[in-house]
Amino acid sequence: MPRVIACVDSSAYALGVCDQAAWFAGRIDGDITVLNVREEGVDARAGAVATSGALDRLADEGAVAQAVRMEGDFASGLAGLAPDLIVMGKRGETSEAKRRLLGSNVEAVIRRHGAAKLPLLVLVGRPGYLSDPALALLRNAPALRDGVRLLSDVPDSALGGLYEGALFALYNSFHEGWGLPVTEALSHGKAVLAPDHTGLKEAGLGLALHFRHQSEPDFLEAVERLVFDPAFRQAQEAKVRAGLRLRSWPQVAAGLLDLLAGAPAAEATPLPAPLGVVHRLAEIAAPLPEPAMARADLLRAGEGWHRAEAWGCWTRPGRAVLRLDLPAADGPEGGPASDRLVRLHLMLRAPARAQRVTLAAPGGEPLVLELAAEAQAVAALELPPSTGPLDLAIEAEPAPESAAPGSRDVGIGVVSVMACAAGDLAARLAYLERQRFVWPEPV
Repeated sequence: MPRVIACVDSSAYALGVCDQAAWFAGRIDGDITVLNVREEGVDARAGAVATSGALDRLADEGAVAQAVRMEGDFASGLAGLAPDLIVMGKRGETSEAKRRLLGSNVEAVIRRHGAAKLPLLVLVGRPGYLSDPALALLRNAPALRDGVRLLSDVPDSALGGLYEGALFALYNSFHEGWGLPVTEALSHGKAVLAPDHTGLKEAGLGLALHFRHQSEPDFLEAVERLVFDPAFRQAQEAKVRAGLRLRSWPQVAAGLLDLLAGAPAAEATPLPAPLGVVHRLAEIAAPLPEPAMARADLLRAGEGWHRAEAWGCWTRPGRAVLRLDLPAADGPEGGPASDRLVRLHLMLRAPARAQRVTLAAPGGEPLVLELAAEAQAVAALELPPSTGPLDLAIEAEPAPESAAPGSRDVGIGVVSVMACAAGDLAARLAYLERQRFVWPEPV
């Protein structure tokens, strides 16, 4: 069978690589191997999270894949797998090109035209998540030193003056729930440039200029037109002034209350947890929203959990509830009763001290496990089919998270959960394969 190799890392292109690999494999009837090669200077856990995310993405595409993780030379590792087709992103997590989207695209404009011909670039806001490469570039790139200013902790009273004095506004972001600065800049009659994704298009109200997300040529072309073509910039400003229809905050609040008052009463629809799919309880990092992000939060019911981390989530000491909304696991008519049972697999991680954990669900026998300090284990329970959400109670005594002095108390670590029909041998085998290739890293 032809072998398709999907080369992934923690860059923003990994999920696209998975999509393309699934498409190619379907066309040539091939199998898929997810390859992650750890290079020097790259955190091993980041590679494990990337591999796990790739397997989840391929599972969503209906593709079955295996994972291989290596260290050292990428070319040698790739050759050893004898690939028939290789799919990889155009940039990787350690690529110099990746940082071009964080600031050196601005440097390219300055180098091309000279700082004297360009307006001062004013960056407003506190340094945030993953901003270190951009800040390092700002410090170390000579072309940026005289052309860029970073203003942090700017009070709201000063923002209006910055907007009014700006030639135009630029808001480059990987993801936004709304993107308030885009709308604020429009309210001051300014041309605005932002990527064409998530809430930024809605915040732009059809009046902002949008470039293709992560397309440096589109970005540069739009910036140069706004800087060097006054007629174009003035036309954008006129479009904003003519088309802008903003409401005050009291009007927004009143409209929202009216909508809520007229909304029909309805019960919340739970997000289903499909059978045969590994559901992670980790903090999932991805460039765009995914159902897995919401599901990871919804699985943790109640207050018995700590905050999710990259590998999974600790329970708090005492009782925690894991809630799954499962479809029926009906077996064939007249088949064995075991085929209609639900088999639940729970991947656990023990704290720094030996821990005893009890797992109990309605209709099933409680399962008690004794885990050694820092041990990993998979618990399996078979439960009768039920309608509605399945609540699994997880009980554990207080234990230190780590050996560090003053470490907080936790219960037990939960990495992931997978439920399937007890008679679904293919799903159970696929789960074992995932453990073999990914464990002891997060899955």
